[in-house]
Amino acid sequence: MSGHQHSALLLHGLEESDRHWILAQLAEDDRRILGEHLAELKDLGIPADAGLVQEAITAHGSLAPSGDPLHAATAAQMQVLLSDEPQWLVRQVLALEDWPWRRDFLALLPHHERTRHNQPGALSPKVAESLRQQLAQRLMQCRSLRAEPRPPRQASNNLIQALQNAVRRWL
Repeated sequence: MSGHQHSALLLHGLEESDRHWILAQLAEDDRRILGEHLAELKDLGIPADAGLVQEAITAHGSLAPSGDPLHAATAAQMQVLLSDEPQWLVRQVLALEDWPWRRDFLALLPHHERTRHNQPGALSPKVAESLRQQLAQRLMQCRSLRAEPRPPRQASNNLIQALQNAVRRWL
């Protein structure tokens, strides 16, 4: 089964508003392909498999280090957290690892800034760990960063993010 087919089966098990929200976050080609697969599932009368949704949520929970606020953060939260920081520091933060929110974070930036942030940075392991700890501490202290509008139907951000990450992982 292809990644698109697997993703379509997962999306097929969601409420329509949640499915549309996740699809809106994807590239146009992926939306088109997934739309074709979803239409085929509907035409064939294939029932939704809630087990796939639960599987995706469980898998997402095991991907992020337990209790790591930086992995649980959203792109919008990180944008607020890093908005007053110099560009070189933002570049270093992005280079620390392949963050789950990295792609969405870059999409929030103007194009001329986005290309600058793709340049890798090099920090010593001790400095990198210190930077990571400071960011996590600041993220936990900033209560305003957690007050974000919820996705459709007041669904949990963690649920929608887990499903969105599962779809992206399969594509």
